[in-house]
Order: sequence, then C-alpha cells, then structure tokens
Amino acid sequence: MVLLSCVDQYGSIAPPIYRRLIDVCPRPPRDARPAAVPWRAAGFPLFRAPEPGLRRHRGGQQPAADGAAGAAAHGPGRRARRRRRSGLLHPQPAACARHGKPSGADAGRAVPGRRPVRAGDVAAVPGDGALVPGADAGPGGDGKTAPGHAAGGGGPGLGGAALRSAVLLEHRGERAHQPSGRRSVDDRQRAADPGQPVRDAQLRGVRAAAGDAAAGDVRRSARHRARRRSHGLTKPMHLHILGICGTFMGGIAAIAREAGHRVSGSDANAWPPMSTQLEQLGIALQSGYAAEHLQPAPDVVVVGNVVTRGAKFPAMEYALDQGLPYVSGPQWLAENVLRGRHVLAVAGTHGKTTTTSMLAWILDYAGLKPGFLIGGVPANFGISARLGESKYFVIEADEYDTAFFDKRSKFVHYRPRTAILNNLEYDHADIFENLGAIEKQFHHLIRTVPASGRLVVNGGDDNLARVLGMGCWSAVERFDDAAGWRAEPRPAVAPGAFEVFRASVSLGVATLAMPGAHNRANALAAIAAAEHVGVDPKLAMAALASFKGIKRRLEVFGEARGVTVYDDFAHHPTAIAVTLAALRERAPGARILAVLEPRSNTMRLGTHKDELAHSLEGADRCHVYAPASLKWDAAAALAPVGARLAVHADLDALVAAVAAEARAGDQVLVMSNGDFGGVHGRLLSALGQGG
Repeated sequence: MVLLSCVDQYGSIAPPIYRRLIDVCPRPPRDARPAAVPWRAAGFPLFRAPEPGLRRHRGGQQPAADGAAGAAAHGPGRRARRRRRSGLLHPQPAACARHGKPSGADAGRAVPGRRPVRAGDVAAVPGDGALVPGADAGPGGDGKTAPGHAAGGGGPGLGGAALRSAVLLEHRGERAHQPSGRRSVDDRQRAADPGQPVRDAQLRGVRAAAGDAAAGDVRRSARHRARRRSHGLTKPMHLHILGICGTFMGGIAAIAREAGHRVSGSDANAWPPMSTQLEQLGIALQSGYAAEHLQPAPDVVVVGNVVTRGAKFPAMEYALDQGLPYVSGPQWLAENVLRGRHVLAVAGTHGKTTTTSMLAWILDYAGLKPGFLIGGVPANFGISARLGESKYFVIEADEYDTAFFDKRSKFVHYRPRTAILNNLEYDHADIFENLGAIEKQFHHLIRTVPASGRLVVNGGDDNLARVLGMGCWSAVERFDDAAGWRAEPRPAVAPGAFEVFRASVSLGVATLAMPGAHNRANALAAIAAAEHVGVDPKLAMAALASFKGIKRRLEVFGEARGVTVYDDFAHHPTAIAVTLAALRERAPGARILAVLEPRSNTMRLGTHKDELAHSLEGADRCHVYAPASLKWDAAAALAPVGARLAVHADLDALVAAVAAEARAGDQVLVMSNGDFGGVHGRLLSALGQGG
C-alpha cells in the first residue's frame, strides 16, 4: 500500500511504473489458470455500506428520509473517500505471497493499519457483479479463500492492492503516451499473452462497478487541491479587515469567506447593500476601530484605504505597536486570488461598476464561471464578489490609492491580461493633485498588460489617447469609434435595442434594459473584452438581453402615490448628467425631480462646484442637501440653476419639501455615493402618508 499512498499524495507516477502495476502479483502457468472470474465476483469490498436510514455526507453519515437508497445515491463522505483511497477501508486480499499478504484462513484477520472486515460491508456477488450489503465481505471473510484466488498465489487477474492502484492511475489519466504508428508496451503484451485480454476485461469491469465513483473522488479531490493552490488558499487563516464595509473590502471579505478563511471586520459606517451582504455571509462586524477588535490577534490584518495613522484608528496603531502582520486589500487579493489567473480589469472614471457587471455576466452566460469583484451588486448574481470556478477573474479596477502605506492606485496590483479603459476625467481631488497625476497611474496600469493582452479603450476620450501616447505594448481595440466598435440605437426594433458594428460590419442587434448612451458604450466595451477570451460577440449580445442591472444604478427603490423613487450612485458632474439623460430616455414625458447629496471627498472639497449647475440641466426640479460640513456655498455655486433649485441644510426639511412637491407620474432621482441618511425610504413614507 506504500505505492497507493504515494499515488494519493503526489498524484503522479512515471508511466513505466504504471505499465508494471498490472503484473505486480505472480501468475500461475497458463494451463493451471482457472476460468476467468470477474474481479467483482472475487469478493473484494469496494466500500463500507452505510447503516440503514443514513446517507453519506461531507461530514460523515447523516439521517436521510430515503434510508439506504439515499445513502447509495449520495456516495461516500470525504473521510470515507480519503480512507478508501489510502486502502484503510479494504481488508487484505488473498492475492500474493510475494509481498507477505495473508491468504486463506488468515485473509480475514486484522492487518496493521487496517480495520477487519465487518458485517454490513459491501461484498461482490458472483454473476452480475452487483454490489449488495453482506456479512461475508471480502476474500477469506468466512475463513475460505475467495473464488479464483489460490492460497499463496494470484488468481486469473490482478491482486486487490495492485488493481486498486491501477484503477486510480487509470482514472488519473496516467497512461504512457506512445508516438503514432508505434505499438505500446500494453499492445505487445496483449499479443504475446492470451491471458492479457482477461485482465483487461476485469479492469474494465472494475471501472464500470466502482471506478467511476473512485475516479470522481480522485478528480474532485485533485481539483479542489489544485484550485486552492492556484489561488494561494492552501492554508486557511483568520483575516480581520479594517474598513470592511467599503464596496471593495466587502468583496474581499466575501471571497475570503468562500475560500474557507475566517473573516471578521471593523468599520465606522455600515449601510446596504454591503452591510446586508456581509450579514448574509455570517461575517462578524464590529463598530468603530477599537484595538480590542484585534484581540486575540488575527493571522493578518487587511487594511482598507479609509484607514490612516493617528487616534482616529486605534486598531491600526495597536497592530503597528504589536507587530501584527498587515497588508493592503489589493495586495492580499493579488497574492491569494489573482495570481496565475486571467484577469479582466475594468478601469475608468465612470461606468466601472456597470461594465464590470456586464462583463462578468457575459462570461458566466457563456459558461466560463468567472470569479469577480465588483463595486456594486449585480442583480444577475445578487452578490458583489465570488471566487469563481475557472481561471478567469473580472475585477473593477479603481484608480484610488491602495493604502496609507502604499500610494499607488489599486489597479496596479491586478496584472490584467485584458483591460478596459472606459474614460478618464479628473476626480479624487483628495489624493491626486491634477489630471496628469491620474494619467500617470493609468499608464502604470497599461505597462502591466502583456503583449499578448488586449486594451479595450474609449476611442472618443482625448485623455486616454494621451495616456496611450506615453507608450503601449499591447493590442488595442477601440469602442465608440467609427473604425472600431460602435452602437446605433434601434428603438423601432424594441425598447433598449441597438445595433452593434465592428468597423463597417454589423454584428447584429442587442437589447439592454438599462437606458442611456453611456450604458450602450459600457456594453460595447464588455463585448470587446469578452471576445478576447473567446466569447463570440453574438453570444455576448444574447447575454446582455438578460442583464438585469446593478443595485444603486438607476435602481427603482419604490413607488408611492404614483411617484417613482430611484436610487443612483452618481457623485460626479458627468455621472449626474448622463444619469439624468438616461432617466429622460426611459420616461420621456415625465417630470424629473433630482435630489442630490454632494458627499464624495471631491464634491465636499468643491472641486467640481462650477460644473455642477450644468450637470443638473436635465432635471425639472433640483433639491440639494448642503449640511454645515460642506466646504463651499452650494446656493452661490448653483445659482445658474435658477428657480428650479432648492438648497436644504436639514434632511427632514428636504424630505418634506420633495414629498409636498411631488405628484403622480413624477420621477424622483436620488443621487449620492452614501446612504444619504435613508432619504429614499423616508421619502416613500412621507409620500404614503400624504396620500
């Protein structure tokens, strides 16, 4: 059984050894061999039968309503499979005296390292070879030698241990590959030995009876180990995430939990959808950043970019003082999940979440089962992140800085082979001095894409053209470009329909439930990126027809008194303008009431205050929340809006004003990158009470 253990542990044995496995036991002279007896009829138990009323389960035997039938259907549990593969569930067969195996009356005795045969073990029945429960399981179980096995000598076929080894190797695909036109060792052996076909038939019989199940166990085990190794997940650990309720860090928490790690986290703010997702995953959330949250110490502290040095984050100070291992979120992801995988990254100032969601859905629809990490919750998946079952991983690639100790953009860590560059504008004024600083980071991303990779670039963006001009070493596909991928609306065909062109060639008509030219551009980018990994554009367009959108992206929050309330993440002047245009496309004759919270760091600093009034031109009425913490005069900056504007310093006053003004058929669009004090629900409540 040393050989079998080696097979199980390393999963690889040289082909010459495999070719000799069938002959490990001596054969009697040909004229002394009895008639061929199927190996299954020789009485070798394949696995221990479950007790009546129990079924196999990963953790052992569990009660089952269908009794023994259910047990047979579910197959052996993980422990049973492991013991079976190592031989611990098999009695020693009376097969070979050369290796000191017991035979005859000794065959049923306990062998060191193995359990004896017991009643209830599955025994083979001569004839059809069906497996049934029986007390006399195995050769020699009743003190007699099994049919076809002479004491001290081999039967007409294989010894039990050798045959089990051969079956495992057979199912691991470890055959010796021979050059074409040349007969293999096995072929020459068959020609020279008339008894070889008998042993081949026996081996095929074993595969038919139990090999499929055994091979499935081996394949699943090997696949599980390989998957963990490929993702760097060989050692479960306890991660404590600081800033866990951010969309990115919450996604890391979900992936780590799926990979079998223990996950806990701290955050000062928790709101849906991320807080809901974490609660559903059973991840413990702790409010604030107390040092006690790191006691007892986790294996590693994963630090979000919200964390800084100082008294505001005592947990971080404690980790530094105690010398606890810590790492940034992007670095942990790159080292433990992305390494060795084909990463498809979506970067840009706007549209990252929507495009990433579309791309992940296209790959999933095509059967590629990708992993993904998205800064929102796609309705098609219901989660923002998953580990995935293939080499493909789709990620929203944010240009924001990595951590207080690593000021590179997050996306530099991801090493994508396919990268989408949606657009580029000045944003994140709290960390970037100017547009040039952001362009430099985008060029760092381009430098990490290999020559065999693909860049999918917005052909109408001058800032991206300037970045490509700094140097590009990969193939480039452009969208929203006459010479590349473009979309032409076809409203007469169906709502949301558009025709997809690649240069002058029409690829067909796609439909998309999400309105707006910007969403059609997002779809083009996703189609072009999916093509790079082998997804036909027509299949990608079919996937988009069933794309359901993303939470907080023009999402209908509710309706009351004939008034529809939307929730959207828009927090940049360009995003605000295109979102209003998309809503106008969806409801062309309705009145739109825009409710805005300038909450992002860039908005609070007033970086875009001069552009904000223009971005609100698509709204019929504008209600802006301007608390005392806002660092600029909202009323003065938005004066060009004129009579359509109302500025509120109090949230209750804003809710009351909107509820009083709204009438049936109105579309209320709430825009903020935070929870906005729960204003969506409060508006619906106020509207309901007013009715």
